[in-house]
Amino acid sequence: MVEMKLVYEGGLHTTAVHGPSKASLETDAPVDNQGKGESFSPTDLLAASLGTCMLTTMGILAQREGWKIDGARARVEKHMSLEPRRRVGRVVVEMEMPKGVPGTARERLREAADRCPVACSIHPDTQVELTIRWGDWTGGGRAVRGGQMRHAVYGDASGRDSIALVTALVAKGIDFELVPETPALAFALAARAGREEGPYLRTPEGFVLGELAATLDYLERIRPEPAWRPTTPVRRICARLLEDWIELWLPLWPERAPALLDGMAIHLAASGFLLGDAPTRPDGSLAAWLESEVFADARLRERVVRFAPALRLYPESVRRARPRPRADGDDAIPVSLLPVLAEIARDQLAYLEANREALAAGGDRVVIDLGFGQTVLPAWPEHEVRRAAIAAEIGALAPESRRAVRQMLDPLGAWRGLAQPGVLAPLGAGDPRGL
Repeated sequence: MVEMKLVYEGGLHTTAVHGPSKASLETDAPVDNQGKGESFSPTDLLAASLGTCMLTTMGILAQREGWKIDGARARVEKHMSLEPRRRVGRVVVEMEMPKGVPGTARERLREAADRCPVACSIHPDTQVELTIRWGDWTGGGRAVRGGQMRHAVYGDASGRDSIALVTALVAKGIDFELVPETPALAFALAARAGREEGPYLRTPEGFVLGELAATLDYLERIRPEPAWRPTTPVRRICARLLEDWIELWLPLWPERAPALLDGMAIHLAASGFLLGDAPTRPDGSLAAWLESEVFADARLRERVVRFAPALRLYPESVRRARPRPRADGDDAIPVSLLPVLAEIARDQLAYLEANREALAAGGDRVVIDLGFGQTVLPAWPEHEVRRAAIAAEIGALAPESRRAVRQMLDPLGAWRGLAQPGVLAPLGAGDPRGL
């Protein structure tokens, strides 16, 4: 227990005295809230305490391990929000570390910062963004290592795909910068990526990727560990089903969101994350959908608050937790996930099978009954490409692993639709999505 004594001096000015050391500090209300801004405001101290706690926690780890981080600096930005009431909505922490920190130490130091006591005490609705520039980079604001720029994300930071991409980069421990997208820049990025809509990821080598699924696959290739998508066959195929369902199917049916939220809340309450006790790639997709589309809708947000309050904390839980490997041979999925998979098989996989047949016949629409009468949907090539990728992965499995996957899919009625080969030509060598 630490005791502090505070005095309100009048005029929105206070003095605080630290009991053990007798050190003191003053606060003043900010100019945008009736004060003079003559000193730290109380919320300024919150942001400053986050930065100092991160540095201190990293220092404790560095001191114990014999790493030198003396001289590390941090710049902190505090952004206020007025919804649902005046509060700190976002804190940006930009750190500059000295030279000589071992490469093997960096992920542990970053994890120490992410999990410092103040970070763990901040309300989950407060967005915390941490960027670390290590001392063996040069080049000012854009960190450079070995003569190459680091990864950069261009796009609307509040968009669904941007959130999913940033979540994946954080999970993989890949350092990056967020760059605001101007109209002129958007045109150049679209030309280089071969895609009109972002977000875009610029690689250190200068490639620009613009399709989320292909970009996340690229991140898995360049940084296999920690694995963001499961590596065991049943869990991996299950993860791919969930990813495609969340990224391609859920946005098509906003009227179904309330029922989906209720079912998802039940599963996550039992399991923690979609595939168990640690986040995986579909968790990033689900967190992005919740933040960008569900929480942004007043009606759905109210439903979450009333009936599934734990979902409000879920996106932050995904960002703060770290993916980790399962015990050898553990390829089980949570029992509570089976109703969700049954929902996918009943709707999306039924569409995928009909979509494949339509595209094979040269058609441009799919007529399907999803339980509320016949519905006409477009024949989407992207859906078939993603389905065929799962089929190809299933086909490449060893016989024993393929049987295990079939045992999971067959009771759901999903095996036949997923196991069929694709009907579209594969990506050409020059297509940026194939990088």
